[in-house]
Amino acid sequence: MDEIIGGIVSGAGAGPLGLISGLLGGFVSKLFGWLEVGRKIQLAKINNDHQLQMAKMDSEHELAMADKRLQSQLSQQESEERITSTNAASANLSSSYRHDTGYGEVYKWAATALRLVRPFLTVMLIWMTWEVFKMVEQAGRLEDVSRMVDGVLYTTTAAISWWFADRGASGNPFKSK
Repeated sequence: MDEIIGGIVSGAGAGPLGLISGLLGGFVSKLFGWLEVGRKIQLAKINNDHQLQMAKMDSEHELAMADKRLQSQLSQQESEERITSTNAASANLSSSYRHDTGYGEVYKWAATALRLVRPFLTVMLIWMTWEVFKMVEQAGRLEDVSRMVDGVLYTTTAAISWWFADRGASGNPFKSK
């Protein structure tokens, strides 16, 4: 009879015990599933952050490279501008030399007159500059005199700087007979 009671007790206990163990197993299984999903989300977030940082580094690198390319192009353009400016100045100076030597042989009095033009113009332009400055001090309105001042100063500066510039041309452009 003990066997029958043991069978009944074990049969009656198996149902609730199975139910409890099934519920507990399901709960534990769900808990581990949620933990696994949380871990996957965390890994995905880390992976996304890493990819974002890599993309940011790539864009910063590309920006730095673009900036370096721009600086290089600007430097090259400045060099080309300097070369063009130097070539233009050289062409102007050569043209001036050709003009000065284009007179050919001139009479002595003509060469003397040509040689006196520069000193005369230098003294006259310096005197004009002085007079304009005195006039500006006396004038109440600078607007009326500003164009004249600009013209005289430009002419004086251009003439004096041109006349005293390095003019290493060989020979004398004014040969006398």
